[in-house]
Formats: sequence, structure tokens, C-alpha cells
Amino acid sequence: MIRIWFINVSLSKSNRRIFVMSRNLKRIILGMADACLIAISFFISHRSLIELVDDNFFVYLPTYLITVALYCFFGWIFKVFSRINRYVDISTVLSIGYSMIATFFIYWFVINSFFEDIDYLGIRFRFLVLSYIFAVLFICISRFVWSLLSQVISHERKSVHSLKRTLVVGAGEAASVFFKSFEVDEAKYEIVGIVDDNMQKRGAYLHNVRVLGGIDDIARLVRNRHIEHVIIAIPSLSAGRIEEIVQICNAIDVTVNRMPHAQDILINGFELNRLRDVSVGDLLGRDIVKLDVAGLKTELQGKVLLVTGAGGSIGSEICRQVIRFRPAKLLLVGQGEN
Repeated sequence: MIRIWFINVSLSKSNRRIFVMSRNLKRIILGMADACLIAISFFISHRSLIELVDDNFFVYLPTYLITVALYCFFGWIFKVFSRINRYVDISTVLSIGYSMIATFFIYWFVINSFFEDIDYLGIRFRFLVLSYIFAVLFICISRFVWSLLSQVISHERKSVHSLKRTLVVGAGEAASVFFKSFEVDEAKYEIVGIVDDNMQKRGAYLHNVRVLGGIDDIARLVRNRHIEHVIIAIPSLSAGRIEEIVQICNAIDVTVNRMPHAQDILINGFELNRLRDVSVGDLLGRDIVKLDVAGLKTELQGKVLLVTGAGGSIGSEICRQVIRFRPAKLLLVGQGEN
């Protein structure tokens, strides 16, 4: 059974039970709330058109009950009650709209088919249209309010934990996938900002997170904003650029993770637990070649070896691999200050 927790961590265990809702219970509560909002919509429409409709509001009780029954039926078809309402988007609004439109047409068809004197029942076309418009509006607003409250509660829960201040590299499609996963998984990261080399994205916002600069600004942002963690959210980033980022982060003692390759995301999707360390294969831009350990040992053991570019990520990894074969001496040559 799927359980949803709407809870502040400061609550006692006895109080937590109040906030546990199964998925089926949540559907029932949503259906009851929507039924109440439809009733409010009928009442407002009745008061707005009091001169055109029957003065007795309860004349419309059968209309209301049929409307609620049809709405619940079409809501089940369009999955109105099966959505995660923390993340309201245009598809949520459309599903509610489709359900109410289908309800209206089916109800109006029944009325016209079985009753010749529509005025006798006090049913007016204008009244129904206005009622259903109000219903769609109120139900959509309720979903947005639910989403807002859920995000506020989630933010309060995260604020009491020790979150890693994190900088994201990349403001493209992959970064958008990352942020959506971040919202769902509620990872223990505090996203401070984004860096991207596209000048047109500077100062823009992606999922309410601002693009603060380019990759060359990582060191400055880490110092100024006390960043502890960098995530590379550009699966197609070149090996040379990845190495540059790794060198910057190593120099300022910040951990680096990256998203999987694009083809892996397309095949398997993406979750935050699939973030991984930057590997040698990432820096080489190809799969790692398996070494002939026995042959290398014969060639390298007891020899004097010189490694050029030893200060870089690839060079330093070569040194770590070579030292296992016990050379007589290992000489390191680098171009930079290190």
C-alpha cells in the first residue's frame, strides 16, 4: 500500500498516525472535496441567475447528484483522483476540464432525450454552463492550493535536516529531468544555483533555481555561497569539459557527481540514487579498456617510469594504476603549478 506523509518532523509518533493516508483514502477525500466544490458552484450560479431560475435551490438537488455521479465516473476515466497533486501541471487541469465537459454533454443529452419541457424541471442551459465553469475553476484552484501546501510542508521538513548545498552544472533538458526527480525523491540537497555556458540562459530560472554563471564561475560560486557539492547534469558533456570541472572541484575540495549517459536515461529513466562519481571512462570519453595485468607487470616492474601530464585527472589516475606494478622509480611531469 502506498502511503503519503503530510507531517512535520517535530510531531510526536502518536500524532503522525493522523497524517497517514492510503491512496484509496486520498481518492475518497478528493472526491468528497470536489463534490463540495460542485455544490458551491451550483449555489453561486443559482444566486447569480436568481431571476431566471427556480427560487427554490433544492429543486436542483437531483441535477447536483447526477452531476457528481457523472463527474466521479469520468474523473476515474481521466485519472483525476489518481494524480500526485503535489505536482500540478496543465495535464491535471485538462483532466478536470475533460471530466466536467463529458459530464455536461451526457447530462444535457439525457435531459433533452427524456424531458420535453426542460423549463418544468427548472433546468436552464445558462445555469448548467455557469455551474460547470465555476466547478472547473474551483476544483483546479483546490489542486493548486494542495500543491502549494504540500511544497511548504516539504520545505519545512527539509529545513530541519542537514542539507548539502549543491550547485548544478547545466540548464538544459537533462537538468529539468534532474529537478523533477529531485522534487519527487526529496533528496537531501539544497540546490543553491545553476551554472551553464550558454550566455542567453544567464539570470534565467529553471524550476525556480537561478542560473548564476558559467562553468568558469564554479570556484567563485563555491567560495561565495559555501557550496559543498557539484552535480553535472549534462550527460553529453565532453570529456575535456568534465575533466576541467573535476580539476576545479578537486582544487577547492568539493565532491562531484554526474548524471548517467543520455542513452541510459532514455532506457532506464532517472532517479537521484543513480547519480554517480565521475569515472576515468567519463574523462576518456569512451569505455575503460581492461588492462593486461600480467603483461604490464613484466614490462613495468623495477623500471624507471616517466608520466607526463601527471597533474591532470587522467595523468594522476595513470600514476595510481602504474604504482601497483612496483616500478623502481616514478617520475611525474606536469605543465601547471601542481
